[in-house]
Amino acid sequence: MERIFQWRTAGHLGVPEITRRLNADPGSWPPAGGWGVHHVYKILSNPKFTGYMVYGRSKKMRGRPRPLPQDQWLWTPKPAHDAIVTREVWEAAQHAAAEHTTRPDRDGPAPYASRTYVLRSRVRCRACNRRMSGGVRPGAVGETITYYICPHRRENPRHAAKNPDHPISVNVREDALVTAIREGLAERVFGPGRAALLAATYPATHAAQTARRDKETARLRKRLKAIDAFEDAHTGELEALITSDAAPAVITALRTRHIKRFTELEAERAAIDDTLTKLAVPLPDNPGDPALLDALPTMAGALDGAPQRLQQQLYEAFDIQALYHVKDHQVTIRATLTTSTPVAAIIADAAARAASPAGPLSHLSTTG
Repeated sequence: MERIFQWRTAGHLGVPEITRRLNADPGSWPPAGGWGVHHVYKILSNPKFTGYMVYGRSKKMRGRPRPLPQDQWLWTPKPAHDAIVTREVWEAAQHAAAEHTTRPDRDGPAPYASRTYVLRSRVRCRACNRRMSGGVRPGAVGETITYYICPHRRENPRHAAKNPDHPISVNVREDALVTAIREGLAERVFGPGRAALLAATYPATHAAQTARRDKETARLRKRLKAIDAFEDAHTGELEALITSDAAPAVITALRTRHIKRFTELEAERAAIDDTLTKLAVPLPDNPGDPALLDALPTMAGALDGAPQRLQQQLYEAFDIQALYHVKDHQVTIRATLTTSTPVAAIIADAAARAASPAGPLSHLSTTG
C-alpha cells in the first residue's frame, strides 16, 4: 500500500498507470481478480491508512450517502492503529489529482488514451484553477470538435463548498485556444517587437497581480475577524453551560458540537494564516531577464500549418500554460523562457526551415 502512495506523490503517476504497474507484477501485488482503477482510487482516498479513525465522511441525503467536504470530517485526536503512510503523505495524495498533468508516465502514448490532445495538461479554469480535460463532440457533417472542459461539478458537495460561485459549465474549443497561442507566440516570442511588448506589458501585469493579492488579503483578514466573532460566541455558550440546569446528556452533546465546530474554525484559521504568509512575499520587481528573448530568432507565422506533434514539442519547450476565463471568454497565456530552454535547437530548426520550401516548422526537431 505504501508503494501506491509513493507512486502517486513522489512519482506523480496517474491512477491508470499505477494500476498498470500493479497488474504487471502479480507476484508482488496479488489481489484476487487483478487490480482495477477503482481499487487504487479507494486506497488513495481512504484516510484510515494514516492510522487515524475518521468519522463523518458522508451524510445520507434522500436515503443515499453523499460525500462531505474534508474540512467537515472528524479525526480522532491520536492514531488508533499502525499507520501505512503519514498524514502528510495522505494529504499530498489527495491534492495529486488536481496537480497531476496527465502527461504520459512513460515513453510513447498512454495505452488507456483513445486520442491525444495538443494542449493536454496546459489549460486551466480560472474560476477554480483546476486542469481542464479534453473531449470531442459532433460538429458539422463528418466533423468533430475538440474542446476542453472543467471537471467542476456543482452537485458534488466538495466542489460546491470550495468554489460556490463557479459557473455551471466551463468549456472552450481547442482550435480557438491554439489560434490564440499561435498568435501570441508569433507576436511576443518570435516577433520583432517582442522586447518592447514585454517591457510595456510588465508594469500593468505587476499592478494587476498586486491588486489581486491586496484584494485577497483583505478578504482573508475579514474572514479572520468573523472567525474571532464565531469563536467568542462559542466560548460564551460553553461558559454558560457551566451554570446550566440542563441534563448532563444534553450538556455533553452541546459541548461536543461546540468543540467540533471550534476545531474546524481553528483549522480554517491556520490555513488562512498560511495563505497570508505566502501572499506577503513581495512580487519580483522585474520580469526576469528580457535579454533571453534576443537569443531567439524572429519567425513570422512560427506555428502556421505545423503538425500537432511539433506544436506539442514547442509548447513543452516554452511550458505554455493557458488560463481560461469563461465569463469574459478570455484566455491568459503564459510562456516561460529560461536558460535551459533549447534555444540553440530552435535557432538551428529556424535556419533549416528557412532553407526548405516545405513550409513553416517543417524541420522542427523532434527532440526539442
